[in-house]
Amino acid sequence: MAITNRTSFQETNSLQLAQSADSLESALAQFSKLAASIEHSVPAAIQPNAGRGFDEWIASDLQYGALLGEDETALSASPYSVSVESPLLEQELLSSNATSSLFEFSDASQAFSFESQASPAQDASLDSIDQIASLGLSTSKLQRAAAALNIPWSQELERSVIRQTRKLSGVVSGSGIQSAPQQSISSVFNVKNVSKRSHSLGEGESEEIIAKRAKNTDAARRSRLKKLVKREGLEAKATDLEATNHRLNTRVAVLETEKNGFLIKEAERNARIAQLEAKIMEAHLTLKTRLP
Repeated sequence: MAITNRTSFQETNSLQLAQSADSLESALAQFSKLAASIEHSVPAAIQPNAGRGFDEWIASDLQYGALLGEDETALSASPYSVSVESPLLEQELLSSNATSSLFEFSDASQAFSFESQASPAQDASLDSIDQIASLGLSTSKLQRAAAALNIPWSQELERSVIRQTRKLSGVVSGSGIQSAPQQSISSVFNVKNVSKRSHSLGEGESEEIIAKRAKNTDAARRSRLKKLVKREGLEAKATDLEATNHRLNTRVAVLETEKNGFLIKEAERNARIAQLEAKIMEAHLTLKTRLP
């Protein structure tokens, strides 16, 4: 997993460095075009120095800037000054750098609008520019890049390129354009996979919970219905039993009354029987006395 993360990180850095190399190549191409245009626009008194290379052009440009009274005119042909003077180019540069994603990189041919005008020699120098951008600036690499771009080499060219590169890096860092965070692609994919799995598990668990809740609700409803029916049956039975009890209590009261009446009659009969027995005994004694 660590090797995979390191490989992904190196691929991401190589893509970003390739974009930086293509941007640098396009900026140098525009730089050379602006140099040619400024050479044609210099007054006749300064024209004799125009065909002697990049050093003469720098000197003529400095003289022309001194005549105009603007000290910073000599550096106005840098890639950064081109983006400052051209709002559309600056907007395109910023949009191409700002919209680059960690996983989706646009082609370097769409970074600048003027790259379609590059010469075949510039197309052939992609390897040297890529090496300069990936390994850092050095004299040998800058010389090879200048030779590939058909630009005469000089120390002033080296200093100007380094100075403009520093300016560009400062402007890019100050404008809030940041490179993609150096994080592991595999870790991001793992986080996405974990989130997808948790989301799917959450959906499955939610469906299962909903089914269980529905089942429990249905069972509770049936249980309440059974209890209600049973309660109603018991209440009806209790009402019938209460009515029967009341009827039986009434019957018992009637029977008690009848029993009391029978007991009274029996007592009267027993009293009558006792009286009759007493009379019979008297009659029997009387007969005995009368007989000789």
